[in-house]
Amino acid sequence: MRALHIYKGDLYGGIEAMLSTLARTQDLCRDIEHHFGLCSRGRLYTQLTAEAVALHYLGPARGRDPISVWRSRRRLTDILRSDNIDVAICHGTWTQALFGPAVQRAGVAQVFWQHDLIRRKGWIETLAAQTQPQLAISNSDYSRSTLAGLYPDVPSCVLHCPVELYDQKTFGAQRETVRKQLNTPSDRTVIIQVSRLHSGKGHEVHIQALGRLRGLPNWECWMVGGPQHRDETTYFKRLQASCRELGIQDRVRFLGERNDVPELMAAAEIYCQPNTEPEAFGLTFIEALVMGLPVVTSRIGAASEIVDDSCGVLLEAGDPLCLSETLAHLVRNKQARSSLSKAGAARAEALCAPERQLQLLADTLAKLCYQAVAAGIGF
Repeated sequence: MRALHIYKGDLYGGIEAMLSTLARTQDLCRDIEHHFGLCSRGRLYTQLTAEAVALHYLGPARGRDPISVWRSRRRLTDILRSDNIDVAICHGTWTQALFGPAVQRAGVAQVFWQHDLIRRKGWIETLAAQTQPQLAISNSDYSRSTLAGLYPDVPSCVLHCPVELYDQKTFGAQRETVRKQLNTPSDRTVIIQVSRLHSGKGHEVHIQALGRLRGLPNWECWMVGGPQHRDETTYFKRLQASCRELGIQDRVRFLGERNDVPELMAAAEIYCQPNTEPEAFGLTFIEALVMGLPVVTSRIGAASEIVDDSCGVLLEAGDPLCLSETLAHLVRNKQARSSLSKAGAARAEALCAPERQLQLLADTLAKLCYQAVAAGIGF
């Protein structure tokens, strides 16, 4: 069975990381052949090219430029036919809005993969709703609870994103090398956050909490992720200014966009991302658990589906005082960190082991294709 994953791919975040994982791990399940169609030749395109997968460039489709959309849809139609695609998967509402009609006209079984919460109905959601897929896949129970705002009558299921289960020992062996590169002493407790520079990720609350720890010795924080557009650049400058105002500019390190996130996590002790807005899933929480990091985050969105008291701490959102107390406890108490880290890898495997998740995806799509044949769709 051949599945074509369709996405914009101009930025880099959780969706791009998941698609890259699908490409790297597809040999774990031979029941499905993954193809990819992107509208941008950015970081994701480069990564997929290196994996030597079936990769197609759809062109720079823009919602406000009907000609560009028409050209990209025409390319997609040609790919669906020439590559004998069995099912097309539109990742996110933007993709569904722009490419759902082309998939439908081509008579190919269609899936909408929900990565974000459906919280409003703007022009993108309105266009996406006009083309109903045969199936919706949600990345968490929480995100699925909002799906009715877009597709109240479409069958749906929950499939957690596959995440590579890296060997902690392999990456742990590079710990001292990473720390030397960053001029971080081996005995210093490192708090790390890996996320896009978006206000909902809680950077400001995190920095406020760290400001309260100014008098606590022997810690530093690595903020991983760089600005990818103008709003994020403005936000980034505000975060830097806050660090200077709190006198922690030498202890909070902004590392920018990185390709060595597993190595960075393996060289840290605590993962902290105090979201102020609910997330549909939280891929970096899983990545942190794989590396044995206790996860400190907010009790909102899908976080509670991932983090429990065996592997992390859930806090009320937007409370820097409570966050600072939690971080101070973990910085001081190596035993508390060790206790939480022991359960992390098992928790990540139970939720997101690639071999199982890929097989679940293949089984789900095979069932859909069978139903599509019965209904006279495609083939």
